[in-house]
Amino acid sequence: MIIRALRADDIDAVVEFSVRAWRPVFESFMDVMGPDIFRRIYPHWQAGQADAVRDACRDEAHRTWIAEAPEPANSPDASLAPGAPGTAEEPTQAARPIAFVVVAVHDDPGRGEIYMIAVDPDYQNRGTGLALVNFATDRITELGLPLAEIGTGGDPGHAPARHVYEKAGFTPVPLVRYYKALPLADPPHLGPLSVDLASLLRRYVQQEMALSHQSQAGAVNGAEGDRGKGSRAHFCEAPAASDSAN
Repeated sequence: MIIRALRADDIDAVVEFSVRAWRPVFESFMDVMGPDIFRRIYPHWQAGQADAVRDACRDEAHRTWIAEAPEPANSPDASLAPGAPGTAEEPTQAARPIAFVVVAVHDDPGRGEIYMIAVDPDYQNRGTGLALVNFATDRITELGLPLAEIGTGGDPGHAPARHVYEKAGFTPVPLVRYYKALPLADPPHLGPLSVDLASLLRRYVQQEMALSHQSQAGAVNGAEGDRGKGSRAHFCEAPAASDSAN
């Protein structure tokens, strides 16, 4: 496995596996919240999560890295890549992104936030999520920042992520958020508006939870916590027993 800086041509692959990594997290949210509240907050969670990942990767204020690994031998994309023209280099096996991590820098107090992290479900439970968390923490240290933070959910779907973060030395701060579904006065006329409000609420929840050390983060799935982040830092190896999302 190699960890390197994100390139623009990596983003589509990162978005694709991130949505798969976060699925268990959103399913857990559905179980905890119930379908009524869930639909009001996440009416189109796949599209919303894809947009969130894409925006995070494209934000120039963020620092983003991916982990890449060789294509499986039976993959149609596993053909050997040619060596550099005019050299005696041997062909190398094609590689693809299997995980990513985004770091954001904040002031007052100065800190680096692991804003988003996810591991492809096909590569979870191999220590990839923990490796990325440690890598990101080292980069934050190199920036001279005295504090690193990451937010994730307290629901069962984020248990793998919590395991990874605590294994990496992070200290959890328990927080609870409550929701109550209220009656809709005129549902037929609130269709488009309710979706917009849900989108705004989702962004607000993600930002506030991350700032208070409880976010939509991450996708780490698996025993080691590589699951994805559904909240701001959904660890999806995500949504996060071992290698899921925030």
